[in-house]
Parts: sequence; C-alpha cells; structure tokens
Amino acid sequence: MAPADPVSEQAPAPKLLVVDDLPENLFAIRQILKPLQAEVLTAESGNDALALTLHHDFAVALLDVQMPEMDGFELAALIRDHDRTQHIPIIFLTAISKEEKHIFAGYETGAVDYLFKPIDPQILISKVKNFLLLHQQRTALKASEERYKRLVEGIPDIIYAFSKKRGCIYCSTQVKQILGYTPEHLIKHPFQWSEAIHADDLPRVNDAIRQFHEGIPFDIEYRIKDAAGKWLWFRDRSIDSRVEGGEPIIDGIATDITLQKEAEEVLTRLAEHDQLTNLATRKVFNEFQQRAMFRAKRYHRSMAILFLDMDHFKEINDNFGHAAGDLLLKSVAKRLNACIRSSDLVARLGGDEFAIVLDELSQPEDAARVAQKILESMDEPHRVDGRRLRAGISIGIAIYNDDVESIDELNKCADIAMYHAKKTGRNTFQFFSEEMHTKALRHARLKKDLGSAIQNQELFLLYQPQIDLNTKRIRGFEALLRWRHNEFGKTGPAAFIHLAEEKGLILPIGEWVLHEVCSNDSFLLQDPPETPQAIEIAINVSPKQLRERFFAREIEQIITDGRLSPRQLTIEITESMIMENPRTAKEILSRIRSLGVKIAIDDFGTGYSSLSYLATLPIDIIKIDISFVHSIGKSKVHEAIVKTIIALAGNLGLEVVAEGVETAFQSDFLLDHHCHIMQGYYFGRPVDQAAAKELINKEILLTEG
Repeated sequence: MAPADPVSEQAPAPKLLVVDDLPENLFAIRQILKPLQAEVLTAESGNDALALTLHHDFAVALLDVQMPEMDGFELAALIRDHDRTQHIPIIFLTAISKEEKHIFAGYETGAVDYLFKPIDPQILISKVKNFLLLHQQRTALKASEERYKRLVEGIPDIIYAFSKKRGCIYCSTQVKQILGYTPEHLIKHPFQWSEAIHADDLPRVNDAIRQFHEGIPFDIEYRIKDAAGKWLWFRDRSIDSRVEGGEPIIDGIATDITLQKEAEEVLTRLAEHDQLTNLATRKVFNEFQQRAMFRAKRYHRSMAILFLDMDHFKEINDNFGHAAGDLLLKSVAKRLNACIRSSDLVARLGGDEFAIVLDELSQPEDAARVAQKILESMDEPHRVDGRRLRAGISIGIAIYNDDVESIDELNKCADIAMYHAKKTGRNTFQFFSEEMHTKALRHARLKKDLGSAIQNQELFLLYQPQIDLNTKRIRGFEALLRWRHNEFGKTGPAAFIHLAEEKGLILPIGEWVLHEVCSNDSFLLQDPPETPQAIEIAINVSPKQLRERFFAREIEQIITDGRLSPRQLTIEITESMIMENPRTAKEILSRIRSLGVKIAIDDFGTGYSSLSYLATLPIDIIKIDISFVHSIGKSKVHEAIVKTIIALAGNLGLEVVAEGVETAFQSDFLLDHHCHIMQGYYFGRPVDQAAAKELINKEILLTEG
C-alpha cells in the first residue's frame, strides 16, 4: 500500500457556505452535500453570512434569493465588494419566477450559476465538486505565492536584468525550475523573442519595453515557451531601471501565473457553458444577442430570437427519474445544435428552457424553416437508458425590426409567442404578433390592478337563475364573479382568477364572495318569506380554499353573521379539485355538509374521478358540463354521456343540474330524460341583485324556439 500523502492528511476540509432563511432548506442542502466531505457552514440571514465570510475561506457560496431584510442579490453584491471575499464563487438557489430580469440581476451581482428549486441533488453535487477543485488549486497557488514572498530575498520568482541590445544579462536560479533553462544558458543564448513570446502577446511586450524607456513602468501578462515547448503564462513587472556603460537596463520580476490562468479558464468555461448540455449559458446568450442586434441595427439586417420550452418534461422526470430527464436534455441539446448554422447560437436558459439566436437572416421565413426543422428533428424518439422517449417542443419566434428598442423587449416578444404556442396545442411554433402583445399588456395590467380591486369596490356579483321545470319557477341562482376594471370594463373570471391564484389573493376574494352572498341585505333573505320555499344560491370555490382546513368554520361564521339558512347555500367544486387530495377534500367537504350546506360537483364529466369513488363523496348535486349540453342534437356520443350522468345521479339519489342550456331542443331532451333543473341563456342571462329579486316570484313561461 502506498504511503499516505502527508500534505493531504494535514489539509483542512474545504468550507461551503449555505444561506437560506428556512432551517428546513438548510438541513436538506446539508444532507445533499454530505458525500463531498466538506465543512458546511450555514446562515439564516445575510448579516450572519457576512460575519462568516470574514472568518472563513469558502470554496463556494450557495445563496437563497428571497430572504427577509437582505435578499440574495444584496448579499452577493456585498461579498463581491470585499477584497477578502470577492473571489468566492456564488450559486443562487431560488424558487422565484424564471423571468429574465431575476436571472440577469443575479449575474450582474457576480453569480456564476442559477439552480431552481426543487434542487436536483446530482446537479448540485456536480457543480459544487467543480468549485472545490478550483478552490484546491487556488489554495495551492496562494500557498505558493506566500512561500515566494517569504523567500523573496533569497529565491524570488524570476528576478532578471534585461538589456534591449544584449537581451538577458542576469536571471535568478528560479528560472531553471520554472522554464527549464539555466541562468547561464539564457545569458549566453538570448531568447529569439519572435519565437519565445506568443505571437498574440509580442506587440504588448514590445510596447511595454518601449514605454519603460520613456519612464513608464509596466505590469503585463504574456505567454512564453519553456524548454519543453509548453506555453506558460507570466506576469511581468518592472522593478527599476538603470544605465550601465551608457546602456539602459531594466530590472524586473516575472511570476508564473499559469495555474491561475488555467483556473480562470475553468471558471470562464463554467460561466459560459452549461455543465449538463455544454450549450451556452444565459450570460453568453445575452452577450451574443447584443452583438447580433447591433449588427442588425447598423447594417439594416434581420435577426430572430427563438424561445423553446419542452412539452410535458415534468412528466418524464416524474415517471422515469431525473437521470433520464438529464439524458433527454442532452439529446435535445445535440439535435438543436444540428439544426442551426455555425454563425447562430443555442443556449440553455435553465431547466427545460432553451433559446436560439439566428444571426443575419435573409428573410423572416428563414426563422420558420429553422423552427420546422427543429420540430421534425424531435419527431424521432430519443434513446434514453434503453427507452424510446418522445420530446415535443413549443417555440416562440420574435423577429428584430427597427421598432424594437431593446433586447429585453425582443426576448419578451419571443417568450409571449412561445406561451401562445403552448396554448395552441404544443409541439408547434408561433411568431409574435401585435395581438399577442396587446393580450400580454392586458394580462400584466390586470395582474397589477387586482390587488386593489376589492378595496376599490370593483368586484361585483351577477346571478344566473336555475329553473325547476317541474314547477316552472326559479329554484335558485348561481353567483358569478365579475370585475369592473376602470380601463377594460366588465371582465369575467377566466381573465383574472388564475392571476388571483398566482398573487395569493384567491382567499380574500373567496371570502368577499361569501360575505356578499350571505350579507344581511341579500335578496335571499325575505322576511316574511314571499315564496313557498327558500331560494338557493350556488357559489364556486377555488382549490386553495378547499385546501384550507378552517374553510368550514369560515362558512359557518359567515352564514351565522348574515342570518342565511345553511340549506340555501351550495358550494360548487370540480372533480379535479377533489382528486388533487381526495382524503383532505372529503374531510373538509364532510364538515361543510354537516352544517346543512349542499355540495355540488361542477363541470361533471370532464374530470378524472372514478364512478366508484363518486359514491363515497359527501355530495348532493351533479352539474352536467356545458360542453355536453351544447352537443345535444350534434353528437350521439355526448347525448349518451348526458343520459348516463342523469341515470347515475338518480341511482345515487343526487340532484342533477344542466348548465349552458340555450335552445328548446336541449331543454326538451334533458326533460325527456328526467333532468328538470337547468340554467342557461334560454332561461335567462346573469343579472344583478335587484333584477334577481324581481325574478324570484315570476313564473317561467317557455316559448317555442
């Protein structure tokens, strides 16, 4: 057995800094990094992290972006501003949006990479390993430099005296170890500079010598060939000058910085090439974009940006594992590279997102041809671990023109087009259009203004009647949420409910709807009653509301405060909401139903709950989805589904409501098959509270056609 290396035995373990305000995240990352045998120090705030950097030398810092008091960007900037810590490589670990402005902000503070949560352990370990190697090299180099400083009086790097006429007239013995030449050899056989100095560096060396004779000190870097023919990097600094026998002499010190340059090259490679796919990183992509756009603007040429996002990539990771997902990404990257010219660029922006710059296009149609070529290349299944996996891809294309003011604007256009491609069926490409731009601006404006909609009393409810055709009277209403926006006018929930989910506003909006329906001035409260039976009201709830364990208690309190009878209230949910977490949903729905509130499954037939499971749920009403109702008279298959749903509800003792009824034919069909509760434009459009109150006591007269 070979003896142990005494140096490695005494060398302390490298240190890693992990900063996150959540202790559970710190614990998880510690567990991931255990195999690296490094000392992991953690901090839960930016100030604690800065204190650690002043007392420890870290190989790499892993920073969370979103932290209270001081976020990751601020912390990174402070680390970069301090001489002692500015060399520490920074990797951001973040769960925030993948928007470019966040990514660019990180790179501007000096980050070398981004990893998005949830973190892939293999990728994290691989990246950290590279930085541990760099730290080891840097530590060795630093130790070497400190040793040279201690020995500067006796054995400096390479101390030399140089005469422009005679060449080297003195050289310290260190030159033998570094360049492989003895001092005597260099004095007797001066370098042929045109051969010894790298051709790219020779003009800089000659300029430095010329300037020194004019009284200007020099400090330059260049490559020189050693005795074995290897190119080494040197930092050469002038120390003094003198004149001997009328001949000017330069005294200088040359330091071998080859290791440092190699380490810098590794860092540059890490910053410029994605470690998994070897494609360009976002940093390189951005720089390439800027140059391409400059050429297009200056020479009145065309260029294009393509944003690409793989379709259903998460399902591949979930079904086959992240290792298979990584192999698939590498295969996709290889095919993308094969679809472009050498003058173009493919970059991986993160996850399953890619981007392409098509430089100097002859015509916009060329971008479409490249996109089609990419789609065709993805038709062939990828071979991954013995499997054949297909990978669809959605592509958004933005063409540069004189109206485009910035790269950010062009990227935003490509991103909008890419998401439009996903919405229109995936595995296709779309060019950006003004219509998309208008929709994107409207989307952004709605998202910005939604937070103040309740406070400004811009939200309101309309009520669509539900008719019982057995009595020809209104049985109840469905409350429909609307937003009266000051610029876009009356806006339906399809345009803003998903924004409320994103911004965390769905709970206060849902609570507002409940209060509005159950308020003391509600038209549902009639004293004394003017109808033989209480009018019912149905409201829709979101998945997030259903996940709240206090939701049942909230409903009970609101009903009590508003004096509404529980039997007048129906909560509408969808099949998919239940199946997200069946056990929790069933528990919460049972609590709500125990109050006397009815439960309805909305859009029935479009979800994926099993019929056997349906019988175990605490529900009272099934609402036939509008798509099936509209197909009555057009599709025998959908008519059969409608009849099956009605029969199923009857067998389970459930009421059935058909929504979206617009014609007499649809109404007659449903009534013939024993569905007598309906809603839709055939019976009435949604109305405000005052109009709803007037409708309550009116008998519904159905006319032919």
